[in-house]
Amino acid sequence: MHIFNQLAERIQLFLRWAIIQGVAMLLHNIYQTYRLYTRLCYWSTIWYVASSWWKQWDFTRDVLNEKSVLFCDDC
Repeated sequence: MHIFNQLAERIQLFLRWAIIQGVAMLLHNIYQTYRLYTRLCYWSTIWYVASSWWKQWDFTRDVLNEKSVLFCDDC
């Protein structure tokens, strides 16, 4: 009977460990999902700002390339 008690204790210990591992995996999954959404929001914001800067640069470059119109070199 002593061997069966030891076996039952080891099985219970394993089941406790498995439950704790399951909880840890669940918490890690929640954290990583939150981190992913945060990163996606961050990068989409960076992309929005960079694209607006690029549009501004395109406009500025077009204006600078048309300096003959602005300064009327041919007038």
